[in-house]
Amino acid sequence: MTILLDKLPDITYDDTITYTNELGVTIARKPVAIKPRRMLSGRPVLTEVNV
Repeated sequence: MTILLDKLPDITYDDTITYTNELGVTIARKPVAIKPRRMLSGRPVLTEVNV
């Protein structure tokens, strides 16, 4: 699952991300990859987190 977060949140590989979908199913996993997406100026715009 890929989660897109605004700017550069304080998230590490030791955190557990919990997500509940529309059906009420809860998923709790640790991040596998954290990839900040930056503008040409270097400012972070989005952070992509793969769990």
